[in-house]
Amino acid sequence: MNSINNNVTPKKKKVPGIIISLICAALLIYLSCFLTVPITNITGIVLFGVFCPLYSVLLSCERKLFALLPPALTIITISIMAGNVFDFGTESILAYTNTVFTLLTAVVLSLCQMKNSTKSVTFAAVSVAISAYICSLLVMLVYFVYGKADLNTIYQAINETASLFGSVYKDTLTNILGEMPEGTIDSSVIKDMAKQIEVSMKISLPATVATFAMGISALCIIIYKPVVFFTRNEDECLQKRFWFFTLTRTSAIIFEILFLAYIVITLFGNNMTLMSAFMNLISVLTVPFAYIGIRYFYLFILAKTSKKLTGAVIIIIAFVLVSLLFGAGSFFTLSALTGSSSIINSRYIIRKR
Repeated sequence: MNSINNNVTPKKKKVPGIIISLICAALLIYLSCFLTVPITNITGIVLFGVFCPLYSVLLSCERKLFALLPPALTIITISIMAGNVFDFGTESILAYTNTVFTLLTAVVLSLCQMKNSTKSVTFAAVSVAISAYICSLLVMLVYFVYGKADLNTIYQAINETASLFGSVYKDTLTNILGEMPEGTIDSSVIKDMAKQIEVSMKISLPATVATFAMGISALCIIIYKPVVFFTRNEDECLQKRFWFFTLTRTSAIIFEILFLAYIVITLFGNNMTLMSAFMNLISVLTVPFAYIGIRYFYLFILAKTSKKLTGAVIIIIAFVLVSLLFGAGSFFTLSALTGSSSIINSRYIIRKR
């Protein structure tokens, strides 16, 4: 009996909830008070990606009382700093907005975990929360610049921003044209191209916001598992699940049809609005399928070499080479098509957890 007991591996002690709570409070205060718009710089994005999983663990696996400490300390800090460090207007509003939406994203991640949602559903839910955060910041920017933020003013801001990019593009081409032999490019062609850039800017805004949000969402989900193991809460948070990200075969078929249609429209059509609409859809779907494709490459290499480092190095080298030859977008497009094809053909190489 004693020998059996001696062979039992002692359970590692969890990180105390109060410690997790204090770390979350420090992160939230820094994100809200010391970074004006945290998701617009690398430091802010990384800390945001760490805070959300950590606070999610606090909500899911620890005493709920500890979860009240980070928002309470952050609100107190903002109240103290308002009027002393920054004003009661713009900076205070931004600080409270950062607090609310950072907490909202963490709560969404926690709810998905508590409901045993799949990794795909969790990714989508967190992406929606971050998209709402980005949209709120854009609306606030419009308000600060124009003094109001109704739909007409927002549409006006989009039009003026797009027109500005079109004008810059037109001026740049005009300057280049001035250095070239006369008659090389017709000025009307430059005007048409500038107009197309302007239209493209307007239509691509939703896809830009969604793609950016999905990138941050992916970071949160990637960091989630290491955070869970760091805090020793794997039994409560992961519940011995094989948390595997995938998409349906139907979505993979739709993605490939959209991609083929986009190529046809680009080659044989001249409707910039339709082209931009397809580009929006493809841009949004490329992110998750690219992840699946990169994972497929990695697991394929891992199955051949059984060395994780080798797989990672090969993928990094492939990314650098393809980026140098054809651009970084080509690498992710190729990865997305590989990911969708692997789903359609059901050729997964699933590594045991």
